[in-house]
Amino acid sequence: MTSVSEIRLVKLPEGNITPEHFGCFDASVPAVLPAGAVRLRNVCFGVNAGMRSRIGRAGAHDGNKAAATHSYAGQLGVGDVPQSDAVAQVLESTTADFKPGDWVVHIAPWRTRDVVQASKLRRVDVGAKTPPEMYLTALGHTAFTAYVGMVEVGKVGAKDSVYVSAAAGGVGSYAAQIARLRGARVIGSTGSAEKLAYLRDELKLSAAFNYKATAVAEALAEFAPEGLSLCYDNVGGEQLEAAIAAMGEHGRIVLCGMVSDYAQPDAHGPRNLHLFIKRRLCMTGFTVLEHESARADFEASMRGWLSRDEVVVRSTVFEGIDALPRAFSSLLAGATTGRAVVRLDAAA
Repeated sequence: MTSVSEIRLVKLPEGNITPEHFGCFDASVPAVLPAGAVRLRNVCFGVNAGMRSRIGRAGAHDGNKAAATHSYAGQLGVGDVPQSDAVAQVLESTTADFKPGDWVVHIAPWRTRDVVQASKLRRVDVGAKTPPEMYLTALGHTAFTAYVGMVEVGKVGAKDSVYVSAAAGGVGSYAAQIARLRGARVIGSTGSAEKLAYLRDELKLSAAFNYKATAVAEALAEFAPEGLSLCYDNVGGEQLEAAIAAMGEHGRIVLCGMVSDYAQPDAHGPRNLHLFIKRRLCMTGFTVLEHESARADFEASMRGWLSRDEVVVRSTVFEGIDALPRAFSSLLAGATTGRAVVRLDAAA
């Protein structure tokens, strides 16, 4: 066996997640590769808020199979190793599909090195203009999620008046920019003065507001007096309820995340669903895993925008495998801008 370092969940949270809910441990992976396997060095990880919904609720680890089905990725219990998207470099391969030095992306356990079946990897081209982290940001999971929700599901167009919640986040910042680049008028919300300046000055949104300083309902009434035609929601809770109230007739709502509800076992749904009847609204949830067929169109569009400097790429970077818990808790606390990315030591 070969020694590696990995992050495990060491206790279940009763409220907010902190780094103390995780620990860094020595572990091992096979020294001899099975047929069809590849040995990888994980170079950088992206961190996803949606993982919070899988921690601390009844699920597979306590035998509640019905509850476990509520998450498409399965529940996390004490002793488990979390997973998220990562960029890795091939060290050794038993298949002709990959050779040492190749770059790949995969859904990776929070581990420095790993042995993975080649079928679970997707090759990417890393170079001077596309460093590894680009495949966690503008060419990665978060931007692809934004594209699928905004373009494939939301059908955004030039006539749309769009609201994006958590618009300074890893997904929200790309959703807002994609809508703007497709000609829509975009309103974004965030939770600090610094992020508000980012939305206005760097992302060039039509309007933006700090929901901690201005009520969402008040802001949307000011910025979209004739009603929204499209909402891309990453937050849920009271913000979603306010967005529903601001929708115009035949409006569309795309549900991408529910970060305000992930740690709230008694969270309630919107109390104004009657407006869906009166205004003939439509609300659709999605998982990006079901839209892989859209990846080629996404990459062609994004590479074009990047080549013309039309997309702002921003991330909050943490260093070292042991920083993964801190990156995750910072993301949930709203202390990151853009994607939360963790770089691993090259010697790890």
